[in-house]
Amino acid sequence: MPHESDLLVIARPDGEPEAPPFRVVFERLHRVVRKPSHWCGAHVHSHVEIMMPIHGSYRALINRRQVEVPCGGAVLVAPGDRHEDLCDRPVGFFSLAVRLEPGPEPGRSRALLAPETDTSLRAVERAPELHALAQRLFEDGPARGACAALVQDALAAELLWRLLARLPRPALALDLLPRVERDDFAAAFAAACARHLRGRPSAEVLARELGIAQRTLTARCRSHLGASPLRLFRHRQMQYAKSLLAGGLGVSAAADHLGFANPFHFSSVFRRVHGRPPSRAGIGMATAGPGMAADRR
Repeated sequence: MPHESDLLVIARPDGEPEAPPFRVVFERLHRVVRKPSHWCGAHVHSHVEIMMPIHGSYRALINRRQVEVPCGGAVLVAPGDRHEDLCDRPVGFFSLAVRLEPGPEPGRSRALLAPETDTSLRAVERAPELHALAQRLFEDGPARGACAALVQDALAAELLWRLLARLPRPALALDLLPRVERDDFAAAFAAACARHLRGRPSAEVLARELGIAQRTLTARCRSHLGASPLRLFRHRQMQYAKSLLAGGLGVSAAADHLGFANPFHFSSVFRRVHGRPPSRAGIGMATAGPGMAADRR
């Protein structure tokens, strides 16, 4: 029987994900070590380049404005940027180039940043997860297997999306904002639900934790996630219940653990969400999405 401290659950976010607005295609990764005597003149980028210093700090002019990123950080050079390295001191860095398809025209990637974005808003001072992905790309580079290019594209896409998630919202292009705002809300709502899995919070309580009005919470849940707040919460709670039951917890114990007054009510809710009684819960069972559950609150 699992103990509460032994079980960690990571579930798929509520709602169906949108298709990415572009495809990320890996082009190249350079691991560069430069001495102070090196100079790289100004050039204009048609695609995306991400610079990640691995020793020393990386300095450059982007659109004639200076940016400096310490070791372990990252800076985004966007399509259309005028870029010039400033190598007046020793520095080592990863340089990842990707193209985004489709772009506004052949041979050019689409915009990622808002016009006239301040140079400082495109830099991240500490980004270990980006460096770890760059290192994986570097180590896997010689691979020539059937799926090598697909893996490179997937790793490059993850690196780019993680960087965009770290940048301030005003820095991003307007057509990216609806997706970003939805994902931000979904993450905050999921965290609020996770704090109440062993109870029955009201929509008012969830809204208060998110710092918004109850009416706003309901509107955002319906527009971003496709169901009411309490229906979405109950779906998450029953996902957690399925994990408890699959791990060996009995129906009565699971009902008590989740704060239900009795196992009969728990069984009724579980059946509405999953389409079968909790006694038949299993790791491989299909799960109804929020829009398929019978609970219409």
